[in-house]
Amino acid sequence: MAYTKQITVLHTDPAIEEITSIIQGNMALAGNGSYLEVLRRMQLGQWEEVIPMLKLLKAQYPKARELDLLLSEVKLRADYESAWNGKIKGRQSVLDLARLSTKIVPIVLIALLAIGGALYYGQRSQVRALNNERTALMEQAQAAMLGSSFQMALDLYNEMLAKEPDYTAAQTGQSEAIQMLEIDSEYQRILAQIESGDTQDEVAALIRLQEKSPGFRDVPVLIKELQGQESLAERFTAAKVAFSAGNWEKAIHYYESVRLADSTYEAEHVIDRLVASHINTGLEIVQSNPAHGGDLNHAMKSFEKALKLKLGEPTARFERDMLDTYLYGQELLEDGKFARAIDQLLPIYQARSNYLDGYMVQSMYDAYIQLGNNVEADGDLRRAMGYYGKAAALKVTNRDVALAKLREVSFALTPTPTPTSTPKPYIPLPTATPVPLTLADLKGWILFRTNREGGSVLYVMRPDGSNAQPAPIEAREKFQEIFESQQMSPDGKSRLYVQKEKRSNGSTYNIYKERVDLPENWIRTSRMSDLDGTSYDPVWSPDNERVAFVSNVTGGDEIWVMHPDGRDHVQLTFNDWPWDKHPTFSPDGQQILFWSNRTGMRQLWLMNVDGSNQRQLTYDYDNWDPIWLK
Repeated sequence: MAYTKQITVLHTDPAIEEITSIIQGNMALAGNGSYLEVLRRMQLGQWEEVIPMLKLLKAQYPKARELDLLLSEVKLRADYESAWNGKIKGRQSVLDLARLSTKIVPIVLIALLAIGGALYYGQRSQVRALNNERTALMEQAQAAMLGSSFQMALDLYNEMLAKEPDYTAAQTGQSEAIQMLEIDSEYQRILAQIESGDTQDEVAALIRLQEKSPGFRDVPVLIKELQGQESLAERFTAAKVAFSAGNWEKAIHYYESVRLADSTYEAEHVIDRLVASHINTGLEIVQSNPAHGGDLNHAMKSFEKALKLKLGEPTARFERDMLDTYLYGQELLEDGKFARAIDQLLPIYQARSNYLDGYMVQSMYDAYIQLGNNVEADGDLRRAMGYYGKAAALKVTNRDVALAKLREVSFALTPTPTPTSTPKPYIPLPTATPVPLTLADLKGWILFRTNREGGSVLYVMRPDGSNAQPAPIEAREKFQEIFESQQMSPDGKSRLYVQKEKRSNGSTYNIYKERVDLPENWIRTSRMSDLDGTSYDPVWSPDNERVAFVSNVTGGDEIWVMHPDGRDHVQLTFNDWPWDKHPTFSPDGQQILFWSNRTGMRQLWLMNVDGSNQRQLTYDYDNWDPIWLK
């Protein structure tokens, strides 16, 4: 443990106390216990014992000059005692030694004080010199920056950082010098082009340079001189021609040159066209694939320039916010935060599925597959199926991986039927000639559309999904009539229909009921739903107890039910992105059949009338628009 208290001197002497205090504050010796012990023993006159201790300290602190002086003085004192020991009477020796000690020790300590002071002031001088040197270098570097001597400034900043790597001001100056060197290099290139006679494109380059570093060298003067070679009217005409040709960068160049020369010249037209040119520049980038060289940062700057010219411009603001959302989503993808990334990207996909020419949707597809793989590895096959289904529903060029994963997981989730033994002996029955089925034969069956023959065709199957076969011709001819029959109440008194309404926040579609059993001069219609958005496809339950319908009031298309008088609207299905449509009741009114794309393909699903026990009925091909025949 380092010593923190000063040594206690035997002879109270102000000079000794002062020098001891200063020496203890000097460098690393201040808290060294051995050093303090040396001083204590010196005051006790234990010179021979002190010598080896000082040698050890000297080896430990070779640069401590006071140790050299102490060692010399202690040796001298030890030699003196050795030479006179025994030659003078004991009492006299003690008295002489004590008297001599009071004379020598102050001299030694005063010498040490002088050395310590010299070291202290030497250190302060070194610090002051270092600060003066740093200040001088910083002033030289700043003067070089102001004088456009960027390389000299960079060299000076580098020199400072070589001595002090953490010097923040030098780090900042270094970055600025590098940036200005790049701008100066571009400036020199532009000058060379101008000297060769090529001025048309270089004016635009100078304007861009002026935006990066306003007032750089003589750039403003050069711009005016070069633009003065063309009249204002000529530049305005050239701007309109470039705009009409869709050459947005050139249009921006000419319109900017007109605005810089005379901000009042056709001001409204110039601002409008500049805003449109910046927006179109950004749009061209976000409509292309970034993998092909599109600069999304340039697109962002283009939208921001349009907003700077016309604050709140809706297209520029929308595109800027969409691009900002996409860039954040990409950061999340790169960090492996797939679920959060999709939350960011999904609204963009819903608004513009081909954003970035399909680059974004492919990223979403890959993220869904990765999420599916992750939860499948954890044994959660149903969630995995959901992720794979979402991947398969995206508009990507190739969905093979998602579809293969869906089939694999669906197979794993489908229970294997218990085999039954075949009675023996088995005697085959004669095969009867099949008789074509009619609608009357198909009560209780399910009629639906499918793509299993390549296009959209009508099929029928049993309620358990078995015995799927082409529907009879009669069903194909009367499909719409059969569907609309479900909109009539079982007692034949009421008919459901959908009507469009205009509201302050846009158009909406709601469900109405008409009492067909009442006289025409009576009030026969009543609104069944009063929701913002779209409600459609209403059907009666066979027991006349409820009406099922589809509504997107909560975002996606979901299945809802309500009482026949329009009360108590209850949502039965809930999805993040898929939709559930075309409800139809079972003959006993206890189940609802509908189609959903929640697995990525349009498939038929069943649930209880309260929304419980939702389960998939079909797995192969696309199947949709079911009707439970009654």
